[in-house]
This record gives sequence, C-alpha cells and structure tokens, in this order.
Amino acid sequence: VVDSITFLISGFLMYLVGGSWDVSSDKHDHLSFWGHIEDMAIGGFKYIKKSNFWPLVLIKTTICLVYGGGDVLIVSFSEDDPDSSEAEQSRRLGSLFFMIGIGCILGPLVSDPFLNMTKPKTILYLCAASFALQAVGNFCMGLFSPFTYTLIGTMFRASGSSIAWIDSQILLQAVVSPDMLGRVLAVDYGLALLSEA
Repeated sequence: VVDSITFLISGFLMYLVGGSWDVSSDKHDHLSFWGHIEDMAIGGFKYIKKSNFWPLVLIKTTICLVYGGGDVLIVSFSEDDPDSSEAEQSRRLGSLFFMIGIGCILGPLVSDPFLNMTKPKTILYLCAASFALQAVGNFCMGLFSPFTYTLIGTMFRASGSSIAWIDSQILLQAVVSPDMLGRVLAVDYGLALLSEA
C-alpha cells in the first residue's frame, strides 16, 4: 500500500512539472497505434545496430546478470549458520539489505568527483571500475566466511552496480540523439530487467 501511494505521489509531482518536453517529430502522426509501436521498436533496434555505441547498451544488462543472482544469494548468506534462530536470520537478512542501501548511496557519491560530463571517457572508465568493485564485493562474499566480510562485500557489490547503473545512463544520454533516446533507453531497460530476472 505504501509503495502504491509513493507511486501516486510521484506521478502527481511529475504532472506538476511544466514545460514542453516533446522531442519527437511530426513524421509519425499518420501511423496507427500498432504502427507507432512497430516503428519505435524496429527503429530503436536499427538505430542501435547502426551505431558505434551499441556495447554501452549492454552495461546494465551485464551488471544485472550478476546483481540478480546476488539478491537470491543473500537469503542463503543470512541462513548460513545452521544453529541460528529465525530471528537471527531475519536480522542478518535485514543487515544485508541495509548494506545494499548503503552501497547504493555511497558508490555514486564517491565516484561523482571523478565524473566529467565534457569527457565521456571518464564516465566509461567509471563504469569499468564499477565492474571491478562488484567483482571485489562478490569475492569478499564468496571467499571469506565471517558474516562481517559478507556485509562488506555486499556493500562493495551494491556500490559497483549502482555506479554502473547511473553512469551508463548518463553515458547513453551523452551519445544518443535526443529523438532516439527513448527508444534506446527502452531497449536498455528491457534487456537489464530481462537479465536480472
């Protein structure tokens, strides 16, 4: 219920934002509803295929392949001690989710001073570093047995995925033409969600 209310409040706040944000052209006005969908889907894939930035669309996808599995594994990490009670396992799971939240906040804050919007390569380097950060986090989670290392590894893993998610979005906005941005981001999000599932 609370989640639904926050979506309604967000929708209302978006409704209050003024301005003209339509970047589409009038050349598609003659198409039917299904024609618009077909034109946008096929047009988006063709645009990505012809571009030289198509690997950037896969940054979120590769991060989500690892991150989605990690979300399942943290339940196993919380139940790792067979002698623990259900309350202790719940506290451990809560601690892991807390560290995910901390990592998602700290990662972009720490990487932000290294980001230079006038030099897209810095954004690409941050995305590459985020893969390393996520690897360090997974290494800590998998190799060391004390639960403290699992917590620290979870924070690093979440920091890496958060940096990659945000910076790959910024990178795509920097290199994609405004009239194709929505189509490219739809493919980007679709592939990411599919790989996380």
